[in-house]
Amino acid sequence: MANYCDTSYVVEGNKEELDNLYNTMYKLQNMEKPLVENGFGTTWLGCLIAELGGRFEDYYCKGEWACLERLEDTIRFSTESAWQPPFDTIGLLQEKFPSLSFYFIAEEPGCEVFLKNDKEGKYFPENYLLFLVLPDNREGDGVRFQSKADAYRYISEKTGQCISSDEELNIYQKDLRVKGGICYLYQYECI
Repeated sequence: MANYCDTSYVVEGNKEELDNLYNTMYKLQNMEKPLVENGFGTTWLGCLIAELGGRFEDYYCKGEWACLERLEDTIRFSTESAWQPPFDTIGLLQEKFPSLSFYFIAEEPGCEVFLKNDKEGKYFPENYLLFLVLPDNREGDGVRFQSKADAYRYISEKTGQCISSDEELNIYQKDLRVKGGICYLYQYECI
């Protein structure tokens, strides 16, 4: 089974092209049967490729989209795809809708893929992702931060440990692992 990469997108650009892309995705996701038979359903990325005139066999489209929204002057959606963001599919969208800009942030912890392309932080200002699971609480979610100092403050507040440097974090991580917890701090690579 693949490790799934969760990617969030914000798309901006020409209103007519935004409407066209949104309406295409909306129509596909609301079909009774998928445009192309597959294991994902109507929101399979291959259906979108086929609808736009591409051959899904020629694209890396192992995944699907969800959470489609038209907000103000943007489209927002997420994808869940195998191992990495669906760069091929987004490349086709950029080819078909040249005025549109696709901003994203992606996380695939199994292969330690943490990427974003929003250098200015317009939609995704976060630069770090923290996974913290304390031994007495098996629940844990990823929390995003703009700075490492913000992440250190958060860890300190949650754990009662004073963390203010990489060295202190490394010591705490080893101690926490022995006690049955985890603490991983990842930095998004800006591409």
